[in-house]
Amino acid sequence: MPGPATDREAQLTAVFSGTGVPNSAVCTLGLLSNDEPWDQDSLIAVANALKSVHLAASCGETVLARVELKVGPNDAGPTLAHTINTPGGVGNGGAPPNVSLLVTKDLAGVSARFAGRMYWPGVHEASIEPSGSIVGAYLSSVQAAFTGFKSALDGLSILPIVFSRSTASPSTWNTITGFRVQPTVATQRQRLRR
Repeated sequence: MPGPATDREAQLTAVFSGTGVPNSAVCTLGLLSNDEPWDQDSLIAVANALKSVHLAASCGETVLARVELKVGPNDAGPTLAHTINTPGGVGNGGAPPNVSLLVTKDLAGVSARFAGRMYWPGVHEASIEPSGSIVGAYLSSVQAAFTGFKSALDGLSILPIVFSRSTASPSTWNTITGFRVQPTVATQRQRLRR
């Protein structure tokens, strides 16, 4: 399985809890530090940027419990953790736990079909049309939060990455150029069909 190979590569795992999510729901993201090896301070800076996304995207019943950072090399590197325990900021009334936002990770020079994706939990039910489309204002707000998260990572000299499935090199990854929130919610049934 691909993963971080050096002390500048890491996999971030955001762990969610609460009634608005399946038990121990997670979102993962590869990260590359351009300046320094990873430490607790850099994890906290990333966690603070990610918290802004959570406040814009998730309802109050969904809690961003903690973030964990597995630093490379994959088999021997440390795992850092930071507790957040912050409820989402979109109000109460979450959609059923199997409903999530589908966020694609746009990769430089790679077809969207092979790009990474995240299923962000805690969608606000009032922001979903009967057809499954996401209400425009909510979609714009969440998209702006993900764009702000990418800008915050740029400001920290951290590249969001997707680790390659290739085994040709232990340190193969693609740079994420942006995050795109899809205009229709994703459900567990859709996930199982992929």
